[in-house]
Amino acid sequence: MPISDLTGYTWVGNDSLDISTIFGSSFAINYTIDDGGTTKLQTLLTAGNAPLMQFMVYYIQGTNASGSAPNVSNVIATGSTDSNVTFISAISNTFTFTGGTDATNSTLISWLDANGTLTAPQSQLSVDLSTLSGWSDVSAGSHTLKVKAKATGYRDSALSAGVSFEKAGSLPTPKASLADYTLEEIKQLSEALVDNTISKSDLSSTYHISVGDTMPITAAINNETHSYRLVAVNHDLDIDSDHAGMTFEQVDLMANTYAMKSSMSSTDSWQNSDLKATLEGFTVNPALAAVIKPVKKVCAASVSSGTPTYNYVNTTNGLFVESETEVFGTQTYTIDGTAEGSQYEWYANGGSAIKQRGGSNAWWWLRSPYDWDDNDGESYFALVNDLGDVISDGSSSRYGVAPCFCI
Repeated sequence: MPISDLTGYTWVGNDSLDISTIFGSSFAINYTIDDGGTTKLQTLLTAGNAPLMQFMVYYIQGTNASGSAPNVSNVIATGSTDSNVTFISAISNTFTFTGGTDATNSTLISWLDANGTLTAPQSQLSVDLSTLSGWSDVSAGSHTLKVKAKATGYRDSALSAGVSFEKAGSLPTPKASLADYTLEEIKQLSEALVDNTISKSDLSSTYHISVGDTMPITAAINNETHSYRLVAVNHDLDIDSDHAGMTFEQVDLMANTYAMKSSMSSTDSWQNSDLKATLEGFTVNPALAAVIKPVKKVCAASVSSGTPTYNYVNTTNGLFVESETEVFGTQTYTIDGTAEGSQYEWYANGGSAIKQRGGSNAWWWLRSPYDWDDNDGESYFALVNDLGDVISDGSSSRYGVAPCFCI
């Protein structure tokens, strides 16, 4: 048993006597008791043939010899022969050690361990896994830990239930800016953010990476070279509902324009849109694809009238476009005004929503369904105009696209 001091620990036996009323505020057994010839006294500990320490636990059956209730302060006494006090050899009911000169007596602790049940506080051992031998051999990623108890003279316990833990990869040497890190190094930092190895403050002060910073990626998506902006930290959820450490958006737009949905119906949504399928068909730089973390994005299930349902939609290859809420923090052009996610920090801090295509400000799609127009038979989605304002337009129109991804 790992307890070395009984103070503050509670034990329970099998009787109804609350021994704490006998022990009082400070329990001490630093005396030797002569049993006076009675055989009912429990010998607690012996060394050879000589009593080393003896322990009496009393069960108060009724009144004492004088007819009054026993005097609790005198219940424990050398050679007591009160006929109304019976000696028993078991620990009775519940009692807590609040001190005493034998609270650290290892032999007493062992006796209690053998004859009583510890109820509170349960003894716990906290272990920093990183301090154990072999930790360096554990690979980065998710693992399950099971433990067993071992002690000299005792049988090994069964394996415990598994406890999941994450080990982050080795952290990179701090660089001057986001653009100086490799994608693999950014992944290492992102994983460290998720498992709290580093904080957002550490990311800024030690690794010189902050929301709003950008990095160029050559031939990133569809063989186009663009810069990518960090818009949020520990914001999005991956497909297993764990956080993704960093979220990036393309600073400017893809070279071509795209329709949200060319064949329209009142059941149009981001989930069944042509644009989502287009993003899933884009080629992604292998180095980027290796670090992208697929996420799930909330969006309305359709543009039909009435109260729509909202679904989490997984990104197959990790690419998505933002919602009105994520950019503007509003739901002006989002059907029924329900938020699709929450606003990214870059935009919450006043970051511009203006994007360019071919060197000029241009309109670009958001994934938020807005409405179904019965008159022209067209679904409408939210988008951003060349002034950086949110508007809406028919889903068959062709506008710019700024892919986003998480690492």
